[in-house]
Amino acid sequence: MLSDLTTTTWWIVAGVVTAAYVAAICALYPAGKLRRALSAMPVAAMVMAAVSAALHGYSAEVTLYLYCVLVVLLLIVFGLSAKKFVAAVAEQKEYPDRQVRVSRTALYAVAGVGVVWMAIAVWLWP
Repeated sequence: MLSDLTTTTWWIVAGVVTAAYVAAICALYPAGKLRRALSAMPVAAMVMAAVSAALHGYSAEVTLYLYCVLVVLLLIVFGLSAKKFVAAVAEQKEYPDRQVRVSRTALYAVAGVGVVWMAIAVWLWP
């Protein structure tokens, strides 16, 4: 299944996942510091995957698999919360003295999707 993919194929998959993530972030979030910060998240995901791989002695294929799982998780979470998050940022700019609260329902939905995605990733583990 996934363990049959070569290192080169995993690099291609990682590149496609990264490009999809950056394209989605650029489409969903307005220009500015937030978009730049979110666009840099794949770098953090690669560092996390590399550290995990180094600690556990994983191969390059497994490291790239972990990276792809993390980036897709970020894409799901930021994609689902984009509308509410952008609205909250706009409201905070308009009313800087008011504390903007995040919807608990949205927070639980995003957390639930994250848990489901991680369960799928463990199930598909090479």
